[in-house]
Amino acid sequence: MKNTVLDQFSEMTSIEQQKNEIRSNIKTLQRDLIKASFKQTSAPGAYSELLLAINVERAKLKQLNQAVE
Repeated sequence: MKNTVLDQFSEMTSIEQQKNEIRSNIKTLQRDLIKASFKQTSAPGAYSELLLAINVERAKLKQLNQAVE
């Protein structure tokens, strides 16, 4: 019984760490997106690539949130 409680706590902690990492990645990508929006003429594909990367990270976060519920 004690091991299962510890395992569940460990799993929840791991999921929270993954969520925090994904959130951090999203923030970084959003900063890069803002920078790319100013330089869109020099790198036209960068903006759309960053948007795609943000959406991928958000999908990962959504999956983790659903796994917890």
